Amino acid sequence: MKKTVTFNKDLEFPTMIGEIVEIALDDNLKFVDSSNIEGSFFINGCYKMTEASRLKEGFSFNIPVEIALTQNLEIETCDISISDFTYEIVSENILRCNIDVLVEGVEAIDLGDEVEELEDNNFEEEEKNRECDGDSLEDKEVEIPVKERNSSDLEEQELNIVEELEIPKKENTVKKDTPILNEKINNEEISNSLFSNLADEDDSFSTYSIYIVREEDSVEKILEKYKITKEKLEEYNDLSNISLNSKIIIPSVYDEKN
Repeated sequence: MKKTVTFNKDLEFPTMIGEIVEIALDDNLKFVDSSNIEGSFFINGCYKMTEASRLKEGFSFNIPVEIALTQNLEIETCDISISDFTYEIVSENILRCNIDVLVEGVEAIDLGDEVEELEDNNFEEEEKNRECDGDSLEDKEVEIPVKERNSSDLEEQELNIVEELEIPKKENTVKKDTPILNEKINNEEISNSLFSNLADEDDSFSTYSIYIVREEDSVEKILEKYKITKEKLEEYNDLSNISLNSKIIIPSVYDEKN
């Protein structure tokens, strides 16, 4: 950016001015921030009260200066210089000075405004994309990926979870009001597979537990834990096919009269 700022200043002398013999202009202008300049002009020299006079009088003026720019500049790139200086005697004791100050520098970029504008544009673009996606989804079948169950997670969740159901042996069915403690065991699967070993006996109810075999388990440990004989356990389970995570029916018979 280049900008010229013009100053017109009338200097009043104590006596009549006949002729300006010498004149000089200095300044100490500087940026106080990215858009404001402060300092002074120093005008000094000597003059004659009349053109024919041989006597010279000295003069010196200190003129305060303030410049407010409409743009913000990067201060490290700025330069201030006097581009033009003229003067004229306008009356017997008034000297009029005309000073042009040239200000140069790179205009500062407000990243905050640019970021905000960019965010607004991105938001509008995202809204448009959502609207487009919303229209297209009505006509498309969306396939939702199903997360595969990790065997270790399944083992952690299912190990040592016991489900107790009370069933009539005669009908081989589960009562409707029986609570299901293990949500991960499918009732239909239990009915079709685990109950296939159950035989019709007398009209008593059998309370049983579904035990999931852990890594450190053995048949002996399970028998000891549930205080049951191996023969009784074999009536409900094929012990030859017991392995990790197998579901075992643990029976406990109670007579209806009790």
